[in-house]
This record gives sequence, C-alpha cells and structure tokens, in this order.
Amino acid sequence: MMDKVWKSISDKRPKGLNLIKMVGIVSILVWIGAIAAIFLLKDKQLPALAEGLGHGGAKVAFGHGGHAQAGGEAIEAGAPDSEESTPDEETEDESGTELAGHKTETGEAGLAAAGAHGGEAAQGSMDGEEHAASGAEAGRSSAAAALPSREELAALRQVAELFIAAGEPAKAVTPMRRVMMMPTRDAVLLTMATDVFLSTGNYPEALGFAEQVLALKPDDMRVKVQAVEAQYRMGRVEKAVADAQAVLKEHPGELAMLTTLGTMEVEMGPGHDGYGKSLKTALKLKPDYAPALYLQGRKAQLEGDYKDAETAFRKVVKLEPQNAKAHGQLGMALYHLGKEKEAEKEYRAELSMNPEDYNTWFNLGELQMSYAAKERLPNPINALRTEAMESYLKALEFNPDHAQAHFRVGVLLNGNGQYREAIRHLEAALKADSHHVPTLVQLSLAFENLKQPERARAYLTKAYELDPLNKVILFKLKQWS
Repeated sequence: MMDKVWKSISDKRPKGLNLIKMVGIVSILVWIGAIAAIFLLKDKQLPALAEGLGHGGAKVAFGHGGHAQAGGEAIEAGAPDSEESTPDEETEDESGTELAGHKTETGEAGLAAAGAHGGEAAQGSMDGEEHAASGAEAGRSSAAAALPSREELAALRQVAELFIAAGEPAKAVTPMRRVMMMPTRDAVLLTMATDVFLSTGNYPEALGFAEQVLALKPDDMRVKVQAVEAQYRMGRVEKAVADAQAVLKEHPGELAMLTTLGTMEVEMGPGHDGYGKSLKTALKLKPDYAPALYLQGRKAQLEGDYKDAETAFRKVVKLEPQNAKAHGQLGMALYHLGKEKEAEKEYRAELSMNPEDYNTWFNLGELQMSYAAKERLPNPINALRTEAMESYLKALEFNPDHAQAHFRVGVLLNGNGQYREAIRHLEAALKADSHHVPTLVQLSLAFENLKQPERARAYLTKAYELDPLNKVILFKLKQWS
C-alpha cells in the first residue's frame, strides 16, 4: 500500500517527493549528531572541547607570586616551567622543582613574600589536610558516576589530551577522572594523570597515580620527584623530606630532587637546619640549572634582596625565554628596585604567555596605581586608575577569592561614589581577612555615604579596637563624638 502512496506522490508531485527525501536525510543527520553529543557530554561536567581549544597559549603552573600573592608559591616538580607545568613547561630532561605560586588560597605555612605592594605577604602554598580532604571528596563524587564504556574511555582520553596540549590541564581534570575510573597498567596514562592532578592541586589523586607508576617503573625519577611534591603539598612534610633524602642518598647528584628538597628547605624558613643547603649543592653541580636559579631568586626575595633576585631571574629568562613565571618574578623584583617601566614589560611578557595568572594581573594593577600616584593632572590620573581597575577585575576573573584585588576594587569604587558596589567587594575582602583595618575603614566610609551611620560606626569601632593608634580612625571617631 505504501508503494502505491509513494508512486502516487511521485507521479503527481515529483517536487514533493524530493522535498520529503531531503527532510528524511536531514532528520537522520540531526539524530546522528544528537546521539554523538549525548555520548560526548554524558558527564555533564565535561568542558566543551571547543572551549578548550579556544584558549590556546594558556599555560599550567602553580602560578607565580605577586606583590601581594593570594596563594603563594608551591614547588613545581618536573620542569622549570610547565605553568602551573598557576601554576611552566615541563621537560623530560633534568626536570627540576621550583617555587611557583599555585592557586592554593588556603593560608598555608611556607614562603613569606619578600616585600609586597601595600605590605602584603606571599605564603608558600603548602596545602594542608583540608585541601587533601577536598580532593578526596572530589574523587569519591566522580567514582559515583557510571563506569565509562571502552568507546567513551577512548573519547574522554582524547579530550583530556587535547586540553593538555592546549595548555589547560584544569579542563582536563574531569575527563581524566572519568578515564581513571577504570583500573589500568598503562604507565603513560598513569603518568599523564599524575601530571594533570599535580599541576591542578589535586595532590591526593596525584600521589595515588604516582605510586602506581612507580610500582610499574620503580626508577622513574621524574615521578619520584612528583610523589615527594604531592606528599609535601598534602602537609606530610616529614615524609616528603625523608623520601627526598632517601633518593639523594642513592643518587646524590639528582638535580631535580635536590631542587625539590631545596624548595622545601627554603619554604620552611631560615630557622630550618637545612636552609639553602640543597639549593647550594644543586647550583654547585650545575650553575646554569634553571629550576635551581629560579629557587635562588625566590630565596633572595624572601630575604628582601631584590638585586640578587633580579640577577637570578634574568639568568632564568635568558636560559628559558618562554618561562612565564620567571618573567613575572623578575617583574616583581624590578618593581621593588624602582624600575617600574622594566617591571611592566616583564609583567606583560608573562601575561602574553599565561593570561590567566591572577597574581600578575594584580601586580600590574598595583603598578598602574603607582603611576597614578605620581601624576598631578586629573585626566592622566583617572585614565591610570581605570587601567588599574581593569587589571584588578582581571585578577578576580581568574581568582574570585583574591582578597587584595577585592579590596583595591572597593577602594576605587568608593572613590567613584559607587558605594553599594564598593561594599560588595569590601565585604568579600573582609571575609578573607576579618582583621584588615583598611577594609573596615573603607566599609565605614561607604556606609556613611549611604546615610547608614550605625553600620558605619560599627565598622569603624571594630577598626579602632584592632588599631587604637590609627590617626584616621581617631579623627573620624572624634568627628562623630
């Protein structure tokens, strides 16, 4: 019967037949596309592949420390620069460890900033048990999902590899977690997982996969270094130091492990017995070893010796022109030496390679505010403040919890008369540091201008309790008495 219907349509409406055929073909193609999309996006958290490929050039690192670093610097195992390599580009040969500022916003013990704009401090980002617990929880939630099929595993691995190749390991985390739900003895895959989870601060997972690699390849020195770093960042300092020393006892000239141990010694501060010892040994073995030179620069900054820091970072940049973090750290040293134009050049070089480094965006904002303070005419001042605002907002785009960036934006908004917006940013800054007196004063100012005297007085009173000798606070309280 259907044959007769089709024949009738064909005889009477040949154009209608062609139209029906075209609609049928289009429908089939739509269904195929939909099925493929459902398959690739089965895990709702899987980032769009197009997004990953659209951000080429962003490097992975533990970040780099800024004038007022929110996260501080963490060891980077492996190479001088596989951003956050926040973290620079990891190399297989002579991979070393270095201080880099991965975005670990929890206040951990470690490297204090060697002079920050506005007197802020940079902490060495040694992650504690809270960070480890959050990583484990993320792993458990991933395990709750259905096991992927063989075809899905292949697709997910390819997506993860594309994100890694694009320099965006953070976006590789979700597909990689799905891939690693299936047990494997593939050392290449396990090593890739270790790299991804270590560079993104998921230290418990990184340690677990590193241990699996070492079970298959006990002599893999690069992974041994990564395992030590993961232990350290999880707060297992004694274990990390002991493991590093055990390796060095057997391989005393292993530069990567020497620099890793040296970083831990530096982060533990001058009071530590081994402070600077392993770093000195590494540089004696190879004076042009970039990761050790980078650590030397960070050590000099910790000690407030910005001239030596400049010298060390210039050597790193000469050896590795694409080392984004070294450019950023050189910029910070130059800023403290009063070489602002040179500092800006280094900041912009760093951002051209790693545009998501929120600390460097913040540092650039501080530099622009420094320029504004030296101007006398209103138009240049306003233009520089606008540029600074844009830099601070960029910092917040990539790290919404950057307390100092929130504070700076709040101050600028107060100055523009945008008090309600200022309060939103200032309260975010206060959430991170409830004892920050300048933030309390700015909040008091904002509420006073909004004709809310009780709230204004409450913030100023708290500021007075914390700093009873502050002349600005005393003057304002006298006005209200």
